[in-house]
Amino acid sequence: MDLDKVVVVDGEIKALIEYKWRNEDFERAIPVNAFQFITLRDLSRKSGVPLYYIVEIGAYRGKWFRVTKIDPRKRYRIKRCGNGDVRDTYTIVNIDNTELLNELEFKSWLREVLLNGRT
Repeated sequence: MDLDKVVVVDGEIKALIEYKWRNEDFERAIPVNAFQFITLRDLSRKSGVPLYYIVEIGAYRGKWFRVTKIDPRKRYRIKRCGNGDVRDTYTIVNIDNTELLNELEFKSWLREVLLNGRT
């Protein structure tokens, strides 16, 4: 289990970021590894530092990013799914709770997090 990015501004932790990559966008929900999700969500809740999941989408017309801020108090649905080697337990993040950003919008969003600790 790892955490991809800890955003530190002026010695203060402003955000926790878990970064994923997918070939295509999601239709209704984003499945993420449940055990990692629960650990990171609990870390966010106990530390008071916001947790963001960022999914880079390898689209045909430029890069897109799906960003979601995880609510540490919310209950998320957990589901066992997949086949063969990819069968695992996943937390299901509703697509309605995400922002779809193009590359320029994502850079602006990230700059806001880095400079101001956007929450």
